[in-house]
Amino acid sequence: MKSQLEEIDKERQEWDEKLKRKDNELTEMRCTVDMVKAKSVELEKMLQIAEIRFNNSYLLLPNIIQTKKLTDKQRTNATIRHIIAERQALDESLTKMERENMELYRNCNELKDRVYMEFKVMEFKFEIEQMSKQREYLYVRKLKVCESKILALKRRLDAERKRRLEAGNPNPSMQQHQRELGLDLSHSNSLIYQSSQHRPQEHREVTLEVKYQV
Repeated sequence: MKSQLEEIDKERQEWDEKLKRKDNELTEMRCTVDMVKAKSVELEKMLQIAEIRFNNSYLLLPNIIQTKKLTDKQRTNATIRHIIAERQALDESLTKMERENMELYRNCNELKDRVYMEFKVMEFKFEIEQMSKQREYLYVRKLKVCESKILALKRRLDAERKRRLEAGNPNPSMQQHQRELGLDLSHSNSLIYQSSQHRPQEHREVTLEVKYQV
């Protein structure tokens, strides 16, 4: 029992460590997303500045500015598209990590429930064993009392039979006394037999053997 609890506790610690690592990774990814957002804002500002410069220089060098503007804009758009793609990838990774986090939490809860259930089962088994031992003790005690009564009644019955044989024809009161002894003996045998029906097979055999010997 102790080894099982230690294994379960070890498994729970491993899950806690994994959960902690995932939380750290999630925090790092969120920081990365914030950095990307800040970089995107900065690029947008740079684009605005570049457009202002292009507009100011347009009259002097229209063709060069137009070409440069187009090139820079394409480069900027490509950068923005790349950043957007990275952001989407980060969002997908973040979503995946959140799902894994939820799975870890669920596994931890299931593990806690399983530990609790196993503890309750072990506690219930212990109570059943204690009740079984108590019933066994009471049964053996009752069986010994009944056996003692049977032996005492058997001795009395044998003594009555012996006196009857020695006396020849016993009087009615002696016959009545013998019948009462026989009834007491039969009642004791019946009690032992009824008790044996609720016991394991080996106890039944011992009880029935005592009965038939009488």
